[in-house]
Amino acid sequence: MKTIKIGLAGLSALDKVAKALYIEGKLTGNARFPAPQPPVADITAARTALEQAIADALNGGKDATFKKNEAELALDELIVQEAGHVVSIAGGDEAMILSAGFEVRRPASPIGDLGAPANLRADLTEMPGEIKADWDPVYGAHEYEVQRCDTDPGTGDWQLLGMTTRSRYLDEGLASGSVHWYRVRARGTAGDSPFSDPARAMAR
Repeated sequence: MKTIKIGLAGLSALDKVAKALYIEGKLTGNARFPAPQPPVADITAARTALEQAIADALNGGKDATFKKNEAELALDELIVQEAGHVVSIAGGDEAMILSAGFEVRRPASPIGDLGAPANLRADLTEMPGEIKADWDPVYGAHEYEVQRCDTDPGTGDWQLLGMTTRSRYLDEGLASGSVHWYRVRARGTAGDSPFSDPARAMAR
């Protein structure tokens, strides 16, 4: 079942005027919604008032800006009320919702299995005993597990360094001139990703 998307968030006052005009055109004479509530005439009046308020506010002045904001809120309220009326009649019928000039909210797509973090890089920093690791973010990841190996990464033991919600990690307190390998995996609702390819760096 589709749900209605009112779609006012992020719109400018002029965008809301255009949206109101579209809804007016869609509802006028629409046999599926013979008695819109609020009436189309109310939306038209509020939209016209907002258009005038926008024009008045172009000359500046706090009073004109206040009136524009009030007119915008009034139109917002009517559009929200109309959306509620449309839902009360259309339910989750996508065709009916669209015929009234509103959009439908698409269901979120499942994320699926997480991919291994790509482009892991390990580099020394300006500070002695530090290595910074960073990688490309993984869509759907809640956090990342960072591991380090101090010997051959193919046969050595990998140790957990920590967890981070960012796509970077700073390893500190290392011996100067020591060489270390790093790998990362993403963790999310879908489970853990495979580990990234390892990256090598030597501490300053």
